Amino acid sequence: MVASVIILISNKRGRLGKTNVNAENQKSCPFCAEMIPAPAKLCPRCGQWLSLGSFRHPVVIISVMLVFFFGMAFAISTFFTRLVNPPPYYDEYLGSLKLVESRLNWIERDKQPSGKENQIYITGIVTNQCPVAWRNIEFECRFFDRNGKMIDAANTSSYFTIQAHDSSAFRVSVLPTAPTNQYAAYKIFVTTARNVKGWLF
Repeated sequence: MVASVIILISNKRGRLGKTNVNAENQKSCPFCAEMIPAPAKLCPRCGQWLSLGSFRHPVVIISVMLVFFFGMAFAISTFFTRLVNPPPYYDEYLGSLKLVESRLNWIERDKQPSGKENQIYITGIVTNQCPVAWRNIEFECRFFDRNGKMIDAANTSSYFTIQAHDSSAFRVSVLPTAPTNQYAAYKIFVTTARNVKGWLF
């Protein structure tokens, strides 16, 4: 009888000790409240990820993919930019393209169905005072009335090539937005150009 009692108490203590050990090695899932193994990173009950420390976590996978794709997009964009307009850039030689002379002409053109329209043509000569050849020259045109007030402006390009330490004629056209009798004076500047080494126009 005494021996039976001792055996029952021992078994009970063994089960309690086992339960305490299991409880120490378990934790509660914050999503489904079920008890799961403490080291678990994925709940076997509800399937929710419990830690961002795993590379198999969907958030981690998506983040890595986004970083990869954005990095590739930046690299491709940089590559094509350098392909179209490789260094050196005109910003490094700002002011090297200078206008020697220019002249404004009004041309009347046919326009359907309203009839005629006037268009401004500016012709002139530009010189290149640097050791780099340029193309696709962009000009800024400003137009003023008799009082010196600016009444119109436009940015336009002329697709020609000018070699290093050389000069070239150019022509640009502008569609006026003010009455023709208000145009009394103008100024024209070179704003930018592209290196001739670029592969694309």
